[in-house]
Formats: sequence, C-alpha cells, structure tokens
Amino acid sequence: MRILTFGLIAFGFSACKKSNFSGNLENCKSIYETTNNSIIIKDISLSPFCLLGDLDYQIDISYLNLSNVEWNTGDSTNIISVNEPGTYDGFGINNNSDTIPFLFEAQNCEDHIYTPNSFTPNGNGRNDNWIPVFTYSTVCEQDYELSIFDTYHQIVFNTNKPNLGWDGTFKGLKSPIGIYHYILQYKREDGEVFEKKDQILLMN
Repeated sequence: MRILTFGLIAFGFSACKKSNFSGNLENCKSIYETTNNSIIIKDISLSPFCLLGDLDYQIDISYLNLSNVEWNTGDSTNIISVNEPGTYDGFGINNNSDTIPFLFEAQNCEDHIYTPNSFTPNGNGRNDNWIPVFTYSTVCEQDYELSIFDTYHQIVFNTNKPNLGWDGTFKGLKSPIGIYHYILQYKREDGEVFEKKDQILLMN
C-alpha cells in the first residue's frame, strides 16, 4: 500500500469595504451565485471554502471514489455536516488500494469573498493562477475591476473579467518571487459596491 500526499497552501482574506465604484446594473450578468449549502468535492486540491453566518453545510467527497473513509470528526461517510470554521481532514482508500489523505479548510467569510494570500505559478496545474473567489451573491461582470501592482507600483495585471486570474507573468515573462498588491472593485446584483485591497505572495 502506498501513501499519496498532497500539498496545501494557506489562504486568507481581509475585510471588504464599500467604495464609490459605479456602474450600470441594467444588464448585470451573473458570474457566481451559491445555489445551496452543499460543498461537492471533485478535486483533492480544492482551495478553502467559506461558511456564512449560522448556516449548516455538507462536505461531499463522493466524487473522489474513496472507501474506508475516516474523518477527524469521527465520521466515516462520504458526506459530513459542517457548521463552524476549522480544518476537516481524514483519509480513504482509492481503487488502487492507495491511502489518500485529504484536508479542507472551512473559513468564516462574512465578507462574501475570499482571496488567496499566496499562489505558485509553476505550471504544475495547482494554484497556478491567482483569482478572487466569491462565496455568495451575484457579481456584475461589467462592474468589476482587478488591478495587481508590483513593489514599484507598476500595474502587472488588470482585468474586468471576474473569471480571469493572474498567471504570475508580466508582458509574457515570469514575474519575480515576492509580494504584490491588488485593488479589487466590484458590484453585486443587489447594488452593493465594494472595494478590497491586500497583498499576494508569489511563490515558486
């Protein structure tokens, strides 16, 4: 029997604030909206997810096709209930009799958005792009702007597309490892407008 391990990058978020960013809501196009409280895991490398208020959620790992599942909560099923922030981890056996560990971070995201505090654009297919993730509410595509700056305050990435992330390059070249800053402005379908500023660590 082999033990397969998976890396995990810590994610964080800071508070959002309302801004004077304006736009037209007449043709608001939905790009993200939570439809239920089920968190269906289809990829072991899923980034942290958010818990909102006092809602109860379910983590469903059925798609991973694991048997003999054991959680740190004491559960031994593919679906467990989650209602508070924390680390939910365990292991199961795949079809090749490999022991597969898994670990998921549940965060308290009352600000309805979380942003990774680091990413690794090394081409391995995991955490290669940096992109904000909206945890609920509809975001208007035409009222969205993300700008990322280097330490010299030069814009290295700018987009108005909520589903487009930064791949860690600037003018076709890999950006240096280090700290970058971003400004995110967006409007929800309900008319609320927000601005968020924070840092990103670009790693290997």
